[in-house]
Amino acid sequence: MPRLGRFWERPASDCSYASAQAIWKSPRPITQQERAQFARSVELYRADAFRRYGLSPESELTARQQDDVDRFSVSRALVARGYLLFTRRRITPPLKSVFRASLP
Repeated sequence: MPRLGRFWERPASDCSYASAQAIWKSPRPITQQERAQFARSVELYRADAFRRYGLSPESELTARQQDDVDRFSVSRALVARGYLLFTRRRITPPLKSVFRASLP
């Protein structure tokens, strides 16, 4: 498999999480219990999504509203169950030169 830029790389000193390559090579099947817990989490966050978007659970939703509710509830459930992790990318601030040439 060709390497895609820095996608697979990370600093050697950063051992707080497994590399993407290590996770990809060692998948484990999802159990029925994990599947049921995830479904419960989605339902809990679905109620939050209805409140956030000011919608009633009994009302008929448009396709756009349903997509918004689903996206919110599934993404929050993935984070809560530990299936989706966000990491900060270190961005170096631009260097501003203190010395500037003054031209007459």
